[in-house]
Amino acid sequence: MIKRLIFDIDGTLITGVSFDKAIKNSLLELGFFSEENKQKFIYAISTYENNHSEYEQEQYLQYFSQVLGYKLDKDFLDTFFRNLGLYAIPNDNKELIETVEKLSKKYELVLLSNYFEKSQRGRLKHIGIDKYFTEYYGEKICKPNRQAFIDATRIA
Repeated sequence: MIKRLIFDIDGTLITGVSFDKAIKNSLLELGFFSEENKQKFIYAISTYENNHSEYEQEQYLQYFSQVLGYKLDKDFLDTFFRNLGLYAIPNDNKELIETVEKLSKKYELVLLSNYFEKSQRGRLKHIGIDKYFTEYYGEKICKPNRQAFIDATRIA
């Protein structure tokens, strides 16, 4: 009997969105936007998991500081997470909301995503579906690590 459904966020719950506007606005707000820095930022996003097996704030800030050549702090994360919630979500969420709500009546819904919980839940909150997910896994142990999947399947 299926009791729990596990969802990834990017590419599963959230599809067809661009991160460009969130990245650009974050770099503008922090005062170091250029097309070159935007490309460096995109590169850092795509390579972070090659060098790290978890999302830990200090590690993340150090990595992005090194790639961008700027000393980044918690304000950077707060700004970027806020912009992801505003710009890296789909425009039309009606069908997604209806589907998730329907599934939540039959199953426990949990999230398994490699990125920071605060950011991902913020995005889902802007869409209107965060309330349907009871737990979050993956930030501390990233996929494809087997333990991330084991943790997410464990029912308390």
